[in-house]
Amino acid sequence: MQNNPGYILQQGDTPAYHARETQAYLAGQQIGVIQPWPAVSSGTNPIDYVWDILGLHTQEMNPKLQNNVQLIQSLTSAWNALIQDQIFNIVNSTRRRCQAVIATSGGHTLY
Repeated sequence: MQNNPGYILQQGDTPAYHARETQAYLAGQQIGVIQPWPAVSSGTNPIDYVWDILGLHTQEMNPKLQNNVQLIQSLTSAWNALIQDQIFNIVNSTRRRCQAVIATSGGHTLY
């Protein structure tokens, strides 16, 4: 992502995200960051839903993984099996999920 104005990054409140090196890289690449972003942002991060899909697929296909190599192979298979409509639906529901979190002042939502 060389000098791409207009990119905005959503990231949690993990300390590594706020390291000087990370901040310098983002600034150098002209990548904005949504601030502040709560450490626990129930239902607002689309990648959490993708991880859920990958996890379910991996458990269904390989319930007894023996090592990291098998895990990587299983996750790669799950990633390749993702249906674009699933990702599209997840991304398109982000606004509704964020509105639900705002409406509950950060509390529990149906998502």
